[in-house]
Amino acid sequence: MLKDTFISIFLKGIGVCSSFLISVYLGRELGLEDFGRFEFINNLSVFILVLFSFGMPHIITREVAIAKAGNQLERISNIFLSTQYFCLGISVLLSLILVLCSPFISSIFFSDSSIEVPLALFVISVVLQSLTKNISAALNGFNKVWQGNLFDQVIGVFLICIGIILFCSWSVSVIELLDIAIIFLGCRIVVFIVSLAYWKHVFEYRFPYKNILKKLKQSISRLFLLSITANITLVISPFIIGFFCGAEEIGLFSIAQKLAFTTVLLLQIVSSVLAPKIAEMYNQGKRHELKGLIGRTSGLLLVTGASILGMFVLYGKVLVGFWGEEFLSAYPLLIILAIGQFVNMATGVVGITLIMTGHDRIITNISVIFVVLSVGLNLILVSEFGVQGAAYAIALVLIVENLFKFLMVKKLKIV
Repeated sequence: MLKDTFISIFLKGIGVCSSFLISVYLGRELGLEDFGRFEFINNLSVFILVLFSFGMPHIITREVAIAKAGNQLERISNIFLSTQYFCLGISVLLSLILVLCSPFISSIFFSDSSIEVPLALFVISVVLQSLTKNISAALNGFNKVWQGNLFDQVIGVFLICIGIILFCSWSVSVIELLDIAIIFLGCRIVVFIVSLAYWKHVFEYRFPYKNILKKLKQSISRLFLLSITANITLVISPFIIGFFCGAEEIGLFSIAQKLAFTTVLLLQIVSSVLAPKIAEMYNQGKRHELKGLIGRTSGLLLVTGASILGMFVLYGKVLVGFWGEEFLSAYPLLIILAIGQFVNMATGVVGITLIMTGHDRIITNISVIFVVLSVGLNLILVSEFGVQGAAYAIALVLIVENLFKFLMVKKLKIV
C-alpha cells in the first residue's frame, strides 16, 4: 500500500505541475478576461463530468474490490460492462442536449458567442473522460491503484500540456479558446483508448454479459446525488460570480481555488489508495485494524495540511504572481479558501470512509443539506461582497460539512 501511495503522489505531482504550467501559460497568453472564459468552460466541464459519470466510480471501486477479495471474476466483468454501457448511453444523450444548448449558455453569461464552439468540443471530450474515469475506478478496485490514478489524473493533463507546447512551437498565431478545446478533445481520445487497452490487458477474463445495475440501483442513485451535490459546492461559485460580476472575477477566483485545492491533493491520493482497503477490511469485520489505519492517515493529513496553509500565508502573493500582475488581487481569496481546505484535510478520510462502509444514504443526506447551504450563501454573499463573498461561502461550507462528517463517523462507531 505504501508503494501505491508514493507512486501515486509522484504521478500526481507530474499532473499538478502540468496543470499549473497550462494555467499559468494560458493566464499570460489569454489575459484575465479570456482566461476567465476558459475557466468558466473548465468548471462547467467538471460538473458535466459528474453528470456523465452518474456516481459510478465509487460504486465500481467498492464492488470490484469486494468481488476481487472473493475471487468473483465474473461479477467484476459484469460490474465493469454494466456501468460502462450505462454511462455511455447517459453521456451521449446529455452531450447532445448540452451541445444544442451551448449558444444559450454563451449568451446568458457572456452576451456573445465566444464560447459556443469551444464549449461544444469540451462537452464531447468529457464523454470520453467519464468512460476513462470508470476504467480508472475499476483498476483501483483491482488493486492497480497507481495505474488508475495515472489514467484518471495524470496522463490527460500531461498530454494537454505537451499539446499546447507543440501548438505554440509550430503556430504563428496566438492560442485561442477554440485551439485549446481541440487539444483537449484530441488528448482525451488518446487517454481513453490507452486506458481501455490496459484494462483489457489486466483483466483478461471473458464472461457472458449480464446487467447487474438493478441490484445496485439504490447505491447508484445515492452516490450520483452525492457526486452532484459535492461538485455543485465546488463549481457553483464561478457561475454565480459570472452572473453577478464578470469574466475577470471568474479568472481571479479560479486561480485562488486552483492553488487552494492543492492542499487536498494528498487527501485525494490517499483516499484512492485506501478506498478498496477500507471496503475490504470493513466487509471482513477487521474494525481494529481499520481504526489504526485511518488514525495514522488522519495524523499525516493534519500535519501536511497545516504546512501547506502556512506556505500560502507566507508565499501566496508570489504564487499568484506567476499568472501576472493583474492576478495579484487573488491573494486574499487564496487565504480564505486555503483555511477551508485545511479543515477538509484535518478531518481526514471521513467522506470515503462513509462511502466504502456502505453509509451512502447518510453522506448523501449530508451533502444535499450543505449544497443547498452553499448555493444560498454564494447568492447572498456574492451579490453583497463580490468575488470575496464566494470565497467566504466555500470556506464556511467546507469547514462545517467536514466537521459534521467527522462527528458522524464517530457516532456510527465505524472506527
